[in-house]
Amino acid sequence: MNRTWTRSGPGTRAPRRPAARTAVSLLAAAGSLLMPIAVVGTAHAGQAVTGGRAVAMPSGTTTAHLPLVGRPTGPASATAASALIKYALGDFVWFDENGDGRQDTGEPGVAGVKVSLLTATGASAKDADGNTVQPTASDANGHYAFDNLAHGQYKVHFSELPAGSRFTTQSAPGGSFLKDSNPDPRTGTTATIRLGLPLPVPGERPAVGSDGVSAAFIQPTIDAGLADES
Repeated sequence: MNRTWTRSGPGTRAPRRPAARTAVSLLAAAGSLLMPIAVVGTAHAGQAVTGGRAVAMPSGTTTAHLPLVGRPTGPASATAASALIKYALGDFVWFDENGDGRQDTGEPGVAGVKVSLLTATGASAKDADGNTVQPTASDANGHYAFDNLAHGQYKVHFSELPAGSRFTTQSAPGGSFLKDSNPDPRTGTTATIRLGLPLPVPGERPAVGSDGVSAAFIQPTIDAGLADES
């Protein structure tokens, strides 16, 4: 019979007790130990992750059994859970009409800007399946996304800007990081971006249908603002 355990101290186990937070449990494929893993922040309440996708859980449910490759040999670890979770990253290239470095109401998206995903060291990034992530381009509305990514550290490089344009101010002060421009104007490359563990990651949230990705979670705050060269 499977039993659920929670960690109560180094080298000890205690029978199931009421969880303080919504949690998911990983069930070892080769064994019966269930490992409770705390869900990421309050944004995950009412959801579990299975096969790298977020799925709804019945109201009041706090546990789901997910497959884990191999038998766990150490303490319950959120790192093990993260290995099963897929991430996406995006999401907007826009024209900063007033040049203030902030996304203002009515400022339009910019299509056709090349966007490349890099590792933290500047090499071409690979997806969760080990395939090199190919560059994409912002769509007609200025949006872009990289899907099926593993947790880790990345950079985004923006290039092939429309003629007569340049990058606007990076991380302009006076507003939310959700509405600023991320690339260095000199290089077109962002600072290092972390997906997944350790938690929490500012801006990261469960993906929804309108994001257009298959990943369970998305970091949708990596934007690039363009302005006139003059």
